[in-house]
Amino acid sequence: MREFKSHSRQYFFFFRQYTKAMNGFSLEAYGQTSYTFYQKFHRNVVNRYIHVLTIPMLIWTIAFMMHAFSMTGVISLAYVYLYYLMDPASLVPMSVLWGGTYVSSCAVYWNRSPLTWYYVGAVHAAAWVLQLIGHRFFEGNRPALTESVTQAFVTAPLFVYYEMKELL
Repeated sequence: MREFKSHSRQYFFFFRQYTKAMNGFSLEAYGQTSYTFYQKFHRNVVNRYIHVLTIPMLIWTIAFMMHAFSMTGVISLAYVYLYYLMDPASLVPMSVLWGGTYVSSCAVYWNRSPLTWYYVGAVHAAAWVLQLIGHRFFEGNRPALTESVTQAFVTAPLFVYYEMKELL
């Protein structure tokens, strides 16, 4: 238990120091700039629906895989905190998304069968393939991942939240 408290203090300290180090840098402004960048690559409604479906699949499968390293909880909290800094209104919906992802992936991980890793890997690969198909055949452009890895792995889940608000 002491080790957990020590690690949680270290992570909290890191985020507090990171926030101070940004020295006036606005994550809300960064979020708006990133959303404009995201929209440039996602204009076709079919491709946008594909992303609304597949990005949560990728989040869940990555969360499942991270349980092997005991990192899912820390990563989930880091994402929620980052999204809160980028858009305070997203705190509750993103907490529900990441909290649900953490709890469900944890339940599956701890009750897994020998084939579970294969199923998770297949879902993960299928999600990437569907996104590439969406960009190739519906959007007619390259994925944003080719120009900004940060956008693809850090801010894309937040934009799925925006897309769901807009499309649904």
